[in-house]
Order: sequence, then C-alpha cells, then structure tokens
Amino acid sequence: MILVDTSVWINFFSEKSYRQVAILEALIDEGEDLCLCGVVLTEVLQGIRDNRQYNKTKSILSNLIFLPMNRNTFFYAATIYRTLRAHGITIRNSVDCIISAPTTAYHLNGCFLRGKKLLQLIINLMPGLLMLYQFRIAMIEV
Repeated sequence: MILVDTSVWINFFSEKSYRQVAILEALIDEGEDLCLCGVVLTEVLQGIRDNRQYNKTKSILSNLIFLPMNRNTFFYAATIYRTLRAHGITIRNSVDCIISAPTTAYHLNGCFLRGKKLLQLIINLMPGLLMLYQFRIAMIEV
C-alpha cells in the first residue's frame, strides 16, 4: 500500500504529462493499493473550483483506502520534524512530516511524496522509519 501525496494527485487530475503522473498511472494499472490521509484529501479537494470536477474527484478519492490519523501520528510527525531540525535541516512545511508519518504506523510499502529530497533525508536520518520499504520507495521517487 502506498500513500500518494497531494501534488501527485493534483498533477494526475490535471492530466499533466509529468513523470510522477506516469508512475501513479502505472501503480494504478498494476493494481497497487493506494491510500491517502486527511491532509492529502483536504489539500486536493480545497483547490478545485468547478463543482462538477470537485464531485468527480471526491468520488474517485472516496474509493481509496483512507488512513485515519490519531494523536500518535502527530507525535511521530513532530519527531520527524525535530530529528531533521536537530541535523540542521529545516522543513519549510511541517505538513510533509505529517504526511510521511503514517508510513510507519500503517506499515505501508511507501510514501509517494512531492520530491525525493525530503524522503531521502528522512530515510538517512531516521532509518527505522522507512528501512523496510526503501527498495519500493526508491522505485517510486520523483
């Protein structure tokens, strides 16, 4: 199961010809279990201006596996952020840490994030977070 980030979905629904969209389409064709969390769901839907497109996108996303986030998810997101900061790395937006956190809690095969830099930093500084899933993640990095 792979958690797909907001920007990947936005590009997918906008029918952009980006590498990340092609990878997402391949994952869909392979029957990979894709999931999302509340933050991603909100971010994708809040930017849609057309009501028909909003309802269509909402319907599609409603069929994905939804990962509820409890208090421990946010504790873990803070740990990710603090660990990176302790190594001199400041994340511009803590939402990326929040989206990364369920990867461990739900034992996902990967987290398809905005870019590979943040993911690589997390893997390097917190090997326990994604250690089991590095091979799969390496295959889907953008």
